[in-house]
Amino acid sequence: MAKFFKAIFGGISFLIIYIIVIMCTPIVLSILGYSDVDSKPTILKYPLYVIQVREDEFFSEATTAGLLISFIFGIILYYLFPLLIPKKWKQKVK
Repeated sequence: MAKFFKAIFGGISFLIIYIIVIMCTPIVLSILGYSDVDSKPTILKYPLYVIQVREDEFFSEATTAGLLISFIFGIILYYLFPLLIPKKWKQKVK
């Protein structure tokens, strides 16, 4: 049961990272000088995020589809990470 809660925490961590990246991207784009950006990628007709940068205003939105995908990706990475690290290396670290 503890491993399940750690996996959920991994999903929540990726969710928070996703939100921070989406909210900071318009600021970075406007600092870099991009003044006309309109980005709204979709998967199965659901938008992952919405980012708009105009002359002196910017807007970003983390959508439900993006939040759900980042949460699931975090859980999957939690279970795949131990499989990707060789056991010999893990024993040397301890």
